[in-house]
Amino acid sequence: MQPPPTPGTPGHEQRCHPRFELFASVEIIGKEETLILEAINISLGGVFLSSDGQDLSEYQPGAPVDVLIFDPHSMARHAVRTPAKVVRHEPNGIALQWEVDEAVSHHLGRLLKALNQRPK
Repeated sequence: MQPPPTPGTPGHEQRCHPRFELFASVEIIGKEETLILEAINISLGGVFLSSDGQDLSEYQPGAPVDVLIFDPHSMARHAVRTPAKVVRHEPNGIALQWEVDEAVSHHLGRLLKALNQRPK
């Protein structure tokens, strides 16, 4: 896991929330099926999930999904469940934006803080 590039460095984009690279599995529950996909990066604003060869045509921009996020370093930590919507569909994956309330945002923030404190 690596923090995003700092301003002024190549690859830096203007974002509301810092992103963290995260190679872990995330469960998404769509209308017709539940998939386990690899999370490439995650932030307080959302997550980018790799398609990893899966057909994600059901998940077009605007589509609602439920997401279950696990701390890949601690199975003892409770998973965070949150609703999200698809905001971008690419050949290699989908970008989701969280639709969270204050309690879920707090739990997600704690998870991201724990991930950020892991040795790199």
